[in-house]
Amino acid sequence: MIPISINTKTCFFSVKHITQEHDIKFIYGISLNTHNYFISKSVNINDCEQLDNNPVLDIELLNEICEVITELEIRYQKRPSLEFMNKEIFKILGRRRNPNLIRS
Repeated sequence: MIPISINTKTCFFSVKHITQEHDIKFIYGISLNTHNYFISKSVNINDCEQLDNNPVLDIELLNEICEVITELEIRYQKRPSLEFMNKEIFKILGRRRNPNLIRS
C-alpha cells in the first residue's frame, strides 16, 4: 500500500488485482485506507463505477482513482505488473499533489 495525502486525510491507494469482466471492461480491486473496493472500468475510458457494498467513495476520490488508472492504461497500452503499476500510481499522485516536482 502506498500512503498518499488526499485533502486532509491519508489514503492508502493501491491496485491489488485486476480481472477482465468483458472484452472492454476490467474490475480493479483497490485497497484504500482500511477497505478493499471493487471498481468496474472500461479500458482507456474514465468511467469507473464502484461495485462493492463498502461506504460509497466520494465522487472526487473515485474520479481521481479512475483518472490515474486511465492514464496508466493509455500510457502503457497493456497491463503492467501490479508492482510496477503501484509505483506509477505513487508517481502520478505525487506529481498531482506537488506540481513542482520534476516529471518522470
